[in-house]
Amino acid sequence: MDNYYYIDLESSQLNELNIDLLKFGIEFVYEGELTEAEIDQELGDLSYCGGDLDPQSFEDLEKLINSKNKKIYFTDINKAQHFTEYLRNETGRIYSIKNEDNLDWSDEWKKHYKVIDLKYRNLKIVPSWEKKKNNQNEIYIYPGQGFGTGTHETSRQCLEILADLENEKIESILDFGCGSGILGIGHQKQFSSHATYYDIDNAAVENTRINLELNELKNYCVFESELKNEIKKRSYDLVFANILKHVILMEADFLVGLNANNIIFSGILIEQKDEIINHFSTQGYSYVSERIENDWVALLMKKA
Repeated sequence: MDNYYYIDLESSQLNELNIDLLKFGIEFVYEGELTEAEIDQELGDLSYCGGDLDPQSFEDLEKLINSKNKKIYFTDINKAQHFTEYLRNETGRIYSIKNEDNLDWSDEWKKHYKVIDLKYRNLKIVPSWEKKKNNQNEIYIYPGQGFGTGTHETSRQCLEILADLENEKIESILDFGCGSGILGIGHQKQFSSHATYYDIDNAAVENTRINLELNELKNYCVFESELKNEIKKRSYDLVFANILKHVILMEADFLVGLNANNIIFSGILIEQKDEIINHFSTQGYSYVSERIENDWVALLMKKA
């Protein structure tokens, strides 16, 4: 396996130089990555909409990515040295060459995913490659597509607020906007419930199927976006709706029409809480409890 040498370069400087990098024999350029907190800050309400972003949002994301330093990678140290000499001549600055031995890019992305301890029933979210045997208290997730990995507050809040339903008989649930299926999987493993999974993004639905197999679950059904109306043919004791405020309000009639005994809303910013409570209070649901973490809140509402 190759050793890699890289040079850190500011994005603005790279753009100003307008370099034809291929002439220098580079292997690839690492553009940097965005954390969920950065996405939240940049896009606000649109961060976790579960559907397509508008063109302006994509442009904002691209600007944010482009603002980060680039890593210019080489496998030939002589080519790396030649590139730093060029940079020194052009900018008057000295750039150091750093080394990464035996870098395996197929495993690099895994470093960003660790076991997450939840604040409910000793549940843990475990990356799929760390699964040893199927454990009731572990939710196994393959996070390659990033459809919800448990790192965001909204997923954790939905599971934590289940503590307020401990005395309820919850046998059938719906994970509406399931993403990776974390919420439904967590409930199924703890309570042996029947779960229905639905998402507008069919790629997320496939990710959910992968995770259901990882967790060795059987008592469930999964619906793609075009099968949304199939959801109405079942009854639910609990609905998870971990989607953003504008999507919740857009889907309000559909969710109310399911006649579920309980709904957990998440993906809501604190300042949006009253609007959600007030809207569903007029639709026959009453506020029960909430969980707050940073700027996000999850709400438990019960059919009156």
